[in-house]
Amino acid sequence: LAVIRWLLALELLGWGLYPLLYFLMPGLRDRGLTISKPLALLLTVFPVWFIAALGLPAFVTPLLITIFVALSVLGWLLAWRDHRQPRSTDHAFFSFLRGSWRYVILAEAIFLLSFCGYLLIRRYNPQILGTEKPMEMAFLAAATRDTTMPPHDPWLSGYTINYYYLGYVLIAALTKTTAISSSVAFNLGLATIFALALLGGTGVLANLLALAQQPTVRLPRASTLAAGLLGGYLLMLAGNMYATRDILEHGRAAIDNWWWGGLGWKSSRVVIDSGFPPAIFGPNTAPSETITEFPYFSFILGDLHAHILALPYTLIALSLALDSYVAPLITADVAGGWRRFFPSWHALLRLALAALVIGGLYALNSWDLPTYAGIYLLAGALPLVVAQRKLQPRHWIAAALFLTGAVGFYLPFYARFTSLVGGQVFDLPPAIAAIPLVSKLSAILGLVIWGKTPADQFFTVYLLPWLAALLFMVWRWYNGPRQAKPNFTQASLFVLAIGLVATLLQMPVCFFAGLILLLAGAILRQWQREEAARDPLATIDLFVIILFGSAFALVLVTEVFFIHDIFGNRMNTIFKVYYQVWTLLAVAGGYAIIRIVRWQPRRRSDQWRIPATLLFILLLVATSAYPIYSTRARTEQFLNAGSLDGLDFIRHEQPAEWAGITWVRDNLPASAVVAEAPGCSYGEARGMPHDRVATFAGVSTPLGWGGHEAQWRGGSPQLVATLGPRGEAINRLYSTVDPAEATAILDRYGIDYVYVGLFERAGYSVGGIGADCRAGGGYPAAGLAKFATMMEQVFRSQDGTVTIYQRR
Repeated sequence: LAVIRWLLALELLGWGLYPLLYFLMPGLRDRGLTISKPLALLLTVFPVWFIAALGLPAFVTPLLITIFVALSVLGWLLAWRDHRQPRSTDHAFFSFLRGSWRYVILAEAIFLLSFCGYLLIRRYNPQILGTEKPMEMAFLAAATRDTTMPPHDPWLSGYTINYYYLGYVLIAALTKTTAISSSVAFNLGLATIFALALLGGTGVLANLLALAQQPTVRLPRASTLAAGLLGGYLLMLAGNMYATRDILEHGRAAIDNWWWGGLGWKSSRVVIDSGFPPAIFGPNTAPSETITEFPYFSFILGDLHAHILALPYTLIALSLALDSYVAPLITADVAGGWRRFFPSWHALLRLALAALVIGGLYALNSWDLPTYAGIYLLAGALPLVVAQRKLQPRHWIAAALFLTGAVGFYLPFYARFTSLVGGQVFDLPPAIAAIPLVSKLSAILGLVIWGKTPADQFFTVYLLPWLAALLFMVWRWYNGPRQAKPNFTQASLFVLAIGLVATLLQMPVCFFAGLILLLAGAILRQWQREEAARDPLATIDLFVIILFGSAFALVLVTEVFFIHDIFGNRMNTIFKVYYQVWTLLAVAGGYAIIRIVRWQPRRRSDQWRIPATLLFILLLVATSAYPIYSTRARTEQFLNAGSLDGLDFIRHEQPAEWAGITWVRDNLPASAVVAEAPGCSYGEARGMPHDRVATFAGVSTPLGWGGHEAQWRGGSPQLVATLGPRGEAINRLYSTVDPAEATAILDRYGIDYVYVGLFERAGYSVGGIGADCRAGGGYPAAGLAKFATMMEQVFRSQDGTVTIYQRR
C-alpha cells in the first residue's frame, strides 16, 4: 500500500502540472513529458519551501496539496482554452496527447519498470546502515518532521542543517503527503530518483534524435523514445571498464569476490593520486584514492546523497538548454519601444522556469550550478554565434534576468548557508598573495602539483564516450560545409602541439581531452555559415558537440585545479566533477553512437562505419559487466530479501532498541533534544549505526557524527572548536554521579530527554569506528542510575535494556 500511495502521488504530480510544462517547453519534441514528474515536484514544493525558509511553519501537508491543486487547475484551464482556441502553428494540448499516446504509454512503462525493478533489487539491501546512509536518513527524518526551513540538525542540537538539503525536502514532501514513515520513504526515494533519472536520460536523447532526424514532424514517436533508451542505459545502468578488466585479469575469482573488496567497490576508486612532492607532503606519503563514482554504483550502494537527489534536475537543466537552443527565447529583432530591451511574457516565464530549476541546483548539490548554468547560457547564445549575429540588448538583459532569478529564488537558502569549502593548503609567495583576487581564489582553488591521471585510469572511466566523441567529431569535421574544407596540415600541427604540451607537463589527459576540444573548436569555426545555420541536423550535432566539449573541458580542469575542502586534495573534486561529466557524456555519447551506426548520411568513404559499429557493440557489452556482477555480489546472489523499511533490520537484531527509537519518533516533537552516546563518523556497532536515535527518529542530539559536523561547519571555525567539548560534556552527563553537574549539562544544551540503551550500557565495539571518534558509551552503572532519581521515566522496554527519561 505504501508503494501504491507513493506511485499515485507521483503520477498525480506529473499529470497535474504537465499542461503548464507543455506551454513552457516549445522546443522539445515531447514538450517535457519525460521530465514532468520531478519538475512538477519542484514547482509544487518550492513555494512552500520559500515561505517556510522565511521562518513561518508552512511546510505542512495541507499547504502542499493546496499549491498542487492551484497549479494543476491553472494548467488544465490553459489546456482547455488552447483546445477551444487552437493555435495555427502548433498542436493543441489534447490533440498532442491523442497523437502521442504510444509515446506516453512507453514513457510511463519505462518509469514504472525501472521503479519496480530497482525496488526488487533494493529489497536485498534495504537496511539504512553503512557508508553515509545514516547521515542521509537523519536529514530526511528531520525534513519530514519540521515545518520551517532549514530543518534542524539532528546531530548538532540548537542549529539547523548546513548542507545542500533541498533534495531531502523534496522527498520529505512526498513522505508527508503520502503519510509514509521516513525509513520506508528512504528506499522509495532511491527508487524514485533512479526511475526519474533513467526516464529523463532517455527523454533527453529521444528529443535530440527526434529534432535531428525528424525536423518536420511535430509529434513525438515511440520508436524514437525506444532509441533514447541507449541514453538511459549509459547514464543509469552502464558501468566503467574496471569490472571488465578485473574479470579478464582474474576470471571467476573476480566474479565471486566480496562486493566491498572486489569490482563492486573498486570500480568507484579508479583514479589514484600519487607522485606527491616530498618537500610539501613528506617522504612517506602514500598514494591517495579519489572517488570515480557513477550512477549505477551509487544506486547499488544505496546512498541517498545530494549528488543522487540532484540527478533528475541536471537532466531537466539539459532539457531546458536544448529547449532554448531549438526555440530561442528571443526570435527576432524589434524595431523600437520597450520590447527592444525586454523579452516577451512567454519568454520571461520560460526564463523563470530555467532560473528556478538551475538555481535550485545549488541547494540540491552546489557543484552542479556553474556547469549547467554555463551550458544553458551557451545554448542560448550559440545559434547567434553560428549565424554570425551580434547579441542584442535583449539577449544580455535575458541572461541577466536568468542569473538574477537563479540566485534570487534561493536567497533564503544563501542567507542561512555557510560554504563548506575554503582554506589555503599551500603558501603562496608574498608578492602573489598580496594580490586581493589571487588570495581569495587561492582559498577556494588549489593547484594539482602532484602526479596527473595516467592514461589507463582515464580510459578505464571514459573509454566508450571518448571514442564515440572522437569518431563522431572527426567524421563531422571531415564532412563539414562545402565552403570550409578541413585543413589537414594545420590540424596535424595542432595535434602535435597538444601532444608536446601533454608530454612536457606529463599530463596524458591534456592530450586526450585537448583533442576533443580542438575538434569542437574546428567544427564551430567551420559551421559559422548560413548553410550550417539552416541545417537542422547540423544544428543538433553542434549542440551535442558542445556537450562533449563541456564534459572533457571539466575533466581537463580537474587535472590542474581542485576545490579546497577539509580533505586538502582532489578526492571530492574528482567525485563531483566526474559525476557531471558522466551525465553529459551519457547523453552526448548515446547520440553519437546512434548517429554513426544508424542514420548518418551514407557515403562511399564511410566503410569505417561497420568496424565502428562492432567496436561500439563490444564496448557496450563491456559496460554491462558491472551492473550484472556487482548486483550479483551486492545482493549475495539474490538471497534473503527483506522489508522496504530501512529501520526493520534493527527490529530483528535489537528489538528493544527498535521499540525505543520508534517510541521517540512517534511520541516526541521534532524540536525535542535527546541525549545519547556521541557517535563517530561511519561508526556502527552491534548491527546499528552510531547516533541511531537522532538518525531514525528525526530529533536532535547534542553531538552526532563529529567528523561530518566538522566538514559541514568548515566555514565556521569557532563552531567547529565547540564540537570536542560537546562530546566530552555528553560523556560526562552519563558518567557523573552528581545530579547537579548533570543538570547543568542538561541546561547548557537544552536537553529534554535522556536515552539509555545498549550503547550507553555496553559501549561501542572497536571495529568500524572512524578516526574522529571520541570515547563514548559503556558508562558506569552508578552514572546511569542517577537519571531515575532526577528525571521521570517515560519509556522502558520489555527486557529493561532501553529506558528513556524526561526532565521534570
